[in-house]
Amino acid sequence: MIRLALLALLLAQTALAGGKMAGVATVELTPATFSAGLAAYRDAEGVYQEGTLFRLAPGHYELEPTAAEEATCGNCEDPKTAVAYTYGLRIAGTGIALEADPTAEGEVVIHTNAGYGLLFEDCTDCVLRGVTLTDGVRDPDPNATDAAVVARNSVLRIEDCLITENLGDSTLIATNVVGIIGVAGREGARLELRGNRIVRNSLDGIALYRGAEALIEDNLIDGVDKAGGRVRGGGRGVGIGLT
Repeated sequence: MIRLALLALLLAQTALAGGKMAGVATVELTPATFSAGLAAYRDAEGVYQEGTLFRLAPGHYELEPTAAEEATCGNCEDPKTAVAYTYGLRIAGTGIALEADPTAEGEVVIHTNAGYGLLFEDCTDCVLRGVTLTDGVRDPDPNATDAAVVARNSVLRIEDCLITENLGDSTLIATNVVGIIGVAGREGARLELRGNRIVRNSLDGIALYRGAEALIEDNLIDGVDKAGGRVRGGGRGVGIGLT
């Protein structure tokens, strides 16, 4: 069962997570140092050092997609359906933050180049703040819950982000109908979304599946253009989908 308002109490306990994270390690990254800088704080299992704040300088960050398969499906009648997908960056750990440098002028634009753009998986008290996420790629598997941000078994706060122009290939849209969501909450996800702009993506603005929970306040969600059925564009799906 999806419970939106109830999360206010749950997420209030993590409201100070950003302050605690900065006390452990603050890592300054640029587009040139992004990949190596992340890897230095990630163990062999892909888990990041607890409490690490990754602060991004203005610029364009290009992610390299990684192919993967999951044993469960977010939006299938039978959840035990294997799904092939790609992700741009997987973030796991405790108290991990990824944010634009608040003291610098200019935008931080992350081109995810993948179906699951930023995948927060097994990430507790994590934060995404002040970045632009764009250029998601629609995966061929129609069962993939493609989104600029996918959260699974995670507690995640997303604030002051622009999530836009995640449209995907027009051929795949015409074949599979499904496009790319702005933010997708999956199994075990507790999300807090505040002050974001989620515009012109090719499926729902926010979608919650398999018991995911979210507190959603002060966000602008708009498809911008009308694009129904098999037509590529924004304005497809719904603003907030609770499945």
